[in-house]
Amino acid sequence: MLALSFAHPWVLLSLLVPLALTGWIWTRKSGRIALPYDHAQTRRSTFARVLIQTAETLPALGLATALILLAGPQKLGVPKTRRSLTNIEFCIDISGSMTA
Repeated sequence: MLALSFAHPWVLLSLLVPLALTGWIWTRKSGRIALPYDHAQTRRSTFARVLIQTAETLPALGLATALILLAGPQKLGVPKTRRSLTNIEFCIDISGSMTA
C-alpha cells in the first residue's frame, strides 16, 4: 500500500465545500430558469437533466482538485536520487598585490 500524507491536512477540511455543493446540485428540486416559453407543454428529458447537472458539477470538481493540490500530498520514503553536496565558493582577491 502507498502511504500518502499531506503537508497541510487542515486544508482537507475545505473539501466539505465542494462536497456540499455537489450534493446540493444533484438533490435540489428546482433548478429551472424562467424563459418566455416556460408554460408551453414540453417533455422532460432525463438525459438533458443529467447532462446539465454533470456540467454544473465540474467547477466543484475543479475546486476539490485544487484543494487537494494545496494540501500538498507527499509520499513518505527514501528519496530515489541522492543529492550531492555542492557548496562551491569563489574567492576573488582584489588587492593591489595581485595586479603586479
